[in-house]
Amino acid sequence: MQGGFAQRNATGLLVLKKIENEGKCWPDISWFRPFPGMTRPCVERRAWIRGDLYRLSRADWKDANQMRKRNSRRSRLSQNGSPAAPEVLETRVLLAGKGGPEFVAGELLVQYNAGTTTAGRNAARAGMGLQVAETIQTKSMQTAGFGVMERVRVGNGMTMEAAMARLKANARVKFVEPNYIYKPSAVSDDTYYTNGSLWGMYGSDSPGASGPAGTTNQYGSNAEAAWNTNLTGSRSIVVGVIDEGVQIDHPDLAPNVWTNPGEVANDGIDNDGNGYIDDTSGWDFVSNDKTVYDAGQDSHGTHVAGTIGGIGGNASGVVGVNWAVSMISCKFLGPTGGTTLNAVKALDYLTDLKTRHGINLVATNNSWGGGGYSQSLHDAIIRSAKQDILFIAAAGNATANNDTTASYPSNYNTTVGTSTQTAASYDSVIAVASITSTGAISSFSSYGATSVDIGAPGSSIVSSVPVSTYASYSGTSMATPHVTGAAALYASAQSGRVSAASIRLALLSSAVPTASLAGKTVTGGRLDVFEAIRRSSFLDLDRPVYGPTQTAGITLSSAAANLSPTVADTVTVTVSSTTETAPLSIVLTETAVNSGLFSGTVQLGSGAAAADSILQVAHGDVITSNYAALSLTDTATVDGVAPSIAGVSATPATVSAVISWSTSESATGKVRYGTSAGALNLVKSGSAAGSTQAISIGGLTPSTVWYYQVESTDAAGNVAASAIYSFTTNAPAPILFVDDDQGATYERFFNAALSAGSLSYDAWNVASAGALPTSTDLKKYQTVIWNTGYDYSSTNAGLSAAEQTAISEY
Repeated sequence: MQGGFAQRNATGLLVLKKIENEGKCWPDISWFRPFPGMTRPCVERRAWIRGDLYRLSRADWKDANQMRKRNSRRSRLSQNGSPAAPEVLETRVLLAGKGGPEFVAGELLVQYNAGTTTAGRNAARAGMGLQVAETIQTKSMQTAGFGVMERVRVGNGMTMEAAMARLKANARVKFVEPNYIYKPSAVSDDTYYTNGSLWGMYGSDSPGASGPAGTTNQYGSNAEAAWNTNLTGSRSIVVGVIDEGVQIDHPDLAPNVWTNPGEVANDGIDNDGNGYIDDTSGWDFVSNDKTVYDAGQDSHGTHVAGTIGGIGGNASGVVGVNWAVSMISCKFLGPTGGTTLNAVKALDYLTDLKTRHGINLVATNNSWGGGGYSQSLHDAIIRSAKQDILFIAAAGNATANNDTTASYPSNYNTTVGTSTQTAASYDSVIAVASITSTGAISSFSSYGATSVDIGAPGSSIVSSVPVSTYASYSGTSMATPHVTGAAALYASAQSGRVSAASIRLALLSSAVPTASLAGKTVTGGRLDVFEAIRRSSFLDLDRPVYGPTQTAGITLSSAAANLSPTVADTVTVTVSSTTETAPLSIVLTETAVNSGLFSGTVQLGSGAAAADSILQVAHGDVITSNYAALSLTDTATVDGVAPSIAGVSATPATVSAVISWSTSESATGKVRYGTSAGALNLVKSGSAAGSTQAISIGGLTPSTVWYYQVESTDAAGNVAASAIYSFTTNAPAPILFVDDDQGATYERFFNAALSAGSLSYDAWNVASAGALPTSTDLKKYQTVIWNTGYDYSSTNAGLSAAEQTAISEY
């Protein structure tokens, strides 16, 4: 920063403004005691601090002199008579050092060991005058076994450095660090468009045109070529936008904004139990509320979202790498940037959505940077990596070599663990540099032969901005969402069944060599969306295990096998088995013109090998499918033995019974039952496969002998049936309670009341029995209580005709 004097900030701390090229330093002044970190003091109220020259005003110089005298007095004697450490001026001055990271003044993040109690945390902070501003333990922290984290404020009586040193020395504390501040990694061109060139989506049109005239640029991401094969994305694929907020009602974004399936909008309830109320589209971690878009401040996040998933084919505005995708807005950047703590919260929020709520999240976009190394953020990134989530990050706009001066978060590596988190099996971080439309590395872009992975379009990128319009921005922020979008499109091309490590490998291994990136990135190349997908072929047998007479489905996904854009192609694969080693040729047909997805079947048989179209197999065989053109194989096994059944038992009640048994392997279960051993016409199936089954059957008559048989079917379709058994239902109680509330839970009130009165009763659940009790069933009871739920509601308009008939006859 050129020129200027020191100023006091809002907290009264002395802030020094750096002066470049200020001339020579005069001889030392004997009375002035240097600040820690100063190489020497200088006259003219100048000081060298950590090698940087600063200048103080007369008033500030006077303050420094007074501080020197106070330190001198403090150093001679403390209150208890022992020497006291001097009050250090350097730590009273907010300095980041030359090019150093910014942090929230006076705030620390303290990560405690798992199991540390509130009393233990209080003891760790004792005597330091620290104020707890926030206590954090995200759902992802809990899942990973982390202890509580605190955001604490350091009072005037202690420096941040001293507080960190004392906390680090406490056995209850895992680590402590500043709360760093991050900024968007974008540089505005100040030129806005409502339509214009989307060069970042274009390709070279080689060997043939991929789009309309004028959409050719060899340095674009080549997403257009993927669209030309009907690969335009899927809303079943989810990405997280950790950034500013996103204008979720922007006409080019709204259909691709994620809707939380576990949350009821605006009911004031945390329906999905993730700790966030009404988070229907994401969360604002700056204001800690559900409103992910704040007018007037969220252009950066909206621009990023448009590149990932702007709607395609709507004859309006822009288009993203994905025409269809689901984007979760996680706002942690406000008007003055964002903090480490809020970045951790945002990432853990997304990780929890995948871990505990089944959201198919494949990547997060992180177009921001500026903080120093943070163990808490590193831990959060590793937690997400272990859940198969890529962390795609901007390399930064400092025109710096990130190999020598680390830039975070893009310099994190999840194959390196921390004291609180073991390493992931792969590096989930993809660091992205920016290139121009001529293939040059952008003038602002940071780089690194070992720390920055790939280049992508980042200069003059047109995308969506508030309010419902479009603009051209430049920055590694703009390059990053091209890669995030490519990750999502790749996942959709694989029907979502692909690991994060596989996506990373596909994107980086398919990078196009680019002269400006040689020696500047790990790959030495730029993003090619279509090439990544084209190389991502797979061959798949539709089941891991087959019975000896089943039909095996075979699928091949290969853009390379898609030879004609106008007709459905065919390819030939071979299949063989341990029994029939001579391969059979099977023709697969393209499922749709230009899709690159092929399917076919082969019939299995249990006889001797023969020259026919049936693949002969035996129990224990391995089936092998092979596509020689791409050296692709897949295997499955043959299971010809049915599971064995044991421990069959019945636990009868008055009008129901629970049938239980176990099997020698995981299998689905079924009960056949009736009042005659020769007519087991009633059937009830279990809900899931397992080695034990317990199936409840209802609608039985009291004091009646019932016959039953159990069946188990394994994954290969082999069926085992037990002998026929019997049980007798209990005699009826004096009261029958009929639960007929269409799946509601009002029966709990009746059950509680009957139990409180010590009344004996039978229960008939219409839903599980599959039928209403008849008048014959009812006549066995002295009293009938029939629960219909809310009979005035729109879903239950009172007793049906059948119900009225049964009650009337009773």
